[in-house]
Amino acid sequence: MLKNKENLLIHFENSIDYLQQQLAEKLYLGHLQITIVNEDVAKKGLDDINDFLKREYEVRRTSWMVVSTGKAEDVLRAAPPIETVSALYLSDTLENAMRFGKLPREYLGKFWIDEADVGVDGALPYVRLIEQERILVDGLAYFKDDKMVGTMSPFEIGVYLGMKGENRGGYGLAVSSDDGGMYILESYKRDSDIDIKIEENVPSIKINVKIDSNIAERSNVKNITNNRVEEIEELASNIATKKYNQVIKKWQENESDVLGIGARVRAKFPKYWSEEVKTIDRWYEIYKQLNMEVKVRCEIIRTGMEYR
Repeated sequence: MLKNKENLLIHFENSIDYLQQQLAEKLYLGHLQITIVNEDVAKKGLDDINDFLKREYEVRRTSWMVVSTGKAEDVLRAAPPIETVSALYLSDTLENAMRFGKLPREYLGKFWIDEADVGVDGALPYVRLIEQERILVDGLAYFKDDKMVGTMSPFEIGVYLGMKGENRGGYGLAVSSDDGGMYILESYKRDSDIDIKIEENVPSIKINVKIDSNIAERSNVKNITNNRVEEIEELASNIATKKYNQVIKKWQENESDVLGIGARVRAKFPKYWSEEVKTIDRWYEIYKQLNMEVKVRCEIIRTGMEYR
């Protein structure tokens, strides 16, 4: 009994209520722009933190929650040379990364929606501090239920959104041709088709992704021919297909259903779900063993150079 009282006291002394007792004015959480969680805490689970934030009606669903590699307080104490308030600096960094197509729209409210939906797991921006003054958006942290189980690199953000058919996010793909030319392809538009079938009482998933790309950079080449464009498209398609399949295997190994395959199975085959799956724990067992195949087709829309 005494131990429980001590735990309650520790919890209170670290709570917002305790902070409020030290201030003359009422805390207004409507100003909250970002919540930073250390990755060690994220790996243990975010239920308690999210429960508190959900109960506070002032907290905006369009605020950010991010996972940091080091201590969360170190990120907040960063001294960026171009901004006096580090929280505003990080919030602007995330907004601009999203606007420039380097980060998906993973607001706090979106994470809560994914977390609450059966058969969908969420993702949050992943950041790290550089030299105590700059904050780098280093990819996405992805979850199983409320626990962080892995990270995506900036390039893998594009893989993630490519399979979701969303056009923004990720970085360019480097391709080298037989003539020594180097090309950086930047995605312009993505379309995705996720085909789900039940074969021998087990779901089978095929994902077809079509990417319209521009040549954003090139070196060692002055002009480009029709044959060369076709060669680059084929090389890019093969590289992307291999990478996409590697990433989805990693998600399966970590039992993180960030694509929401479970929710799609539950919606399309409700009888199979109610009779064979029944629980989310059982779904994770099935999901880990699923036959999932991704095929990517890249097409170059604009070359940005002399075309023959």
